[in-house]
Amino acid sequence: MTTTSDHSTARVSIWSVLIATSPIYFSLFSFLATVVIGYEIWYEIVFGYHYRLADVVHAIIHSIHIPGAASAIISLIVVENVRSGMVTAHYIDQYFKKKIKEREDRIRAEVTAEVTAEVTAEVKAEITAEITAEVTAAVIAEANARWRAWNDRRLAAEAAGELFDEPPPNLGKRDSDPHQKYD
Repeated sequence: MTTTSDHSTARVSIWSVLIATSPIYFSLFSFLATVVIGYEIWYEIVFGYHYRLADVVHAIIHSIHIPGAASAIISLIVVENVRSGMVTAHYIDQYFKKKIKEREDRIRAEVTAEVTAEVTAEVKAEITAEITAEVTAAVIAEANARWRAWNDRRLAAEAAGELFDEPPPNLGKRDSDPHQKYD
């Protein structure tokens, strides 16, 4: 009865209808065939020009083959188009989900880059401030040490009664830049 062994793609052989959609197909076919054949019977009985029952039955049998085949074909087309529409809707859904994910990833990357840049700038500013404070403290400590050494030499010269003509440390040219290293 089926043409393949895989149940998701297995088909009923007469119309090549998927097994999964065959109940819908046969229900629709039965409904359409009943309506069309019922109409043909009603039409032949009410409007037919036949006076014998045999002629009426013959006319009905003769006139229902085309509507019956049309019912089968219409049922197949409707069921397959609905299934195709569902498949198409699934592909469209997947397409839009992919586009949304790509957009979310792009926005996430942009935000991450912005936040990283901001954090990097903040960290650089903090590190620069810390280094500046450390260097300033070291320069001040070095300048104080030179002043103390100079003052100690001056006091020692005064105590010994010697002439002290060494200029203070900040009067030299090298003292104009507080961050400059001294030999």
